[in-house]
Amino acid sequence: MKPAVAFLSIAAFIIHASAAESPAIQSTIRFNGQGRVLISWNTLPGGTYILQTTADLARTWENLDTDPGRMVAMSNLLSCERFASDTVQFFRVVWQVPGMVWIPPGTFTMGSPTGEKSRAGSREGPQTVVNLTRGFWLGRYEVTQREFLTVMGSNPSFFNGVQTWPDPLTDYGTDLDRPVESVTWSEAVEYCNRLTAQEGAAGLLPGGYEYRLPTEAQWEYACRAGTTTRFSFGNALECDDSCGSCTIADQYMWWCGNSEYQTHRVGQKLPNPWGLYDMHGNVLERCRDWYSGSLAGGSVNDPTGPSSGTSRVWRG
Repeated sequence: MKPAVAFLSIAAFIIHASAAESPAIQSTIRFNGQGRVLISWNTLPGGTYILQTTADLARTWENLDTDPGRMVAMSNLLSCERFASDTVQFFRVVWQVPGMVWIPPGTFTMGSPTGEKSRAGSREGPQTVVNLTRGFWLGRYEVTQREFLTVMGSNPSFFNGVQTWPDPLTDYGTDLDRPVESVTWSEAVEYCNRLTAQEGAAGLLPGGYEYRLPTEAQWEYACRAGTTTRFSFGNALECDDSCGSCTIADQYMWWCGNSEYQTHRVGQKLPNPWGLYDMHGNVLERCRDWYSGSLAGGSVNDPTGPSSGTSRVWRG
C-alpha cells in the first residue's frame, strides 16, 4: 500500500538514544522494619517513573499503582513505600519519557520474503536476521509541524494552508499537529542536533543521551513490533492494493484509499503492537543510513548501512 503522499518527513520517530541497556533505573530497596519495603532511586530529568514488580524474573514485569503523592522527594532522589509481600518480590523503577516509547533490544528478520505481495524490487532481499543489542527510545508520533517550528523557526511543510496540488487553490487549513514534511535529510539531522542542545542546556536531557534519526534496521524492527506479517496489523490483502475500501488497513493507516491525498493529524489511527502511531501511511520517514540496493543477508548485529552513498533511506 502506498502512503498518503510521497512527501518526506523527518523520521519522526526520533531516537532518544541511551547508554543504558534498559529503561530500568538503579534503585535501592530496604525494609523499614514496619512491614514495608522502601524503594529509592536517582531521578533523571524530563520524565516520570513507574514502579514495577514481579515474583519471577522470567515473567513479565507488572506495573504497580504508584501514586505520585506517595513518592517522597529527597534532593535528587525519589522514594516510595510498598507493603511487603509474603512471597518473594522483585522491584524495579522504569523511567518514562513523555512522547517516547521504549523499544527493547531483540532479534528480527529484516526484509520481505520471496513471494510477498508488492515487494519493492530494489529491496527484495536477501532477508537478513538482525540482532539489535541495545534498546532505544522512539517517538510515539511523527514529528509535528508545531514541534519542528518551535525548534527550527520555520515550517517547510507543503500541507500548510492554501496549496496548488492536488486541487488548485484548495485551502487545506493550517493544522500544526500534522506531521512536518518536505524536510531534507540535512534538515532532519539539524533538527535532532538543535533539540539535543536545547534540552541538554535546559536540564531536560541526561548526559550521554541524544536525539538522532533511527537506523533503517531500528525503524523496521520498531515498525514490525514483533510481528512477521506484511504489515504490523496483518497481511491486509482484502483490498488488493487498490485505492478502494480496505476496512482493516483503514483502522491503522492513512493511504491512497482514505487520505484524499493529503497528510493528516498524527495519532488518529490505531498504533502498532508497541504503541507507535503512523508507522504505515501518512508520510514517508527519514532514516540515518545511506541507501543500498539490497540487504546484507545472513545474520548481522546492529547494522548501520553502507559507509557512503548517493541517497539516504526513507521508510513508511
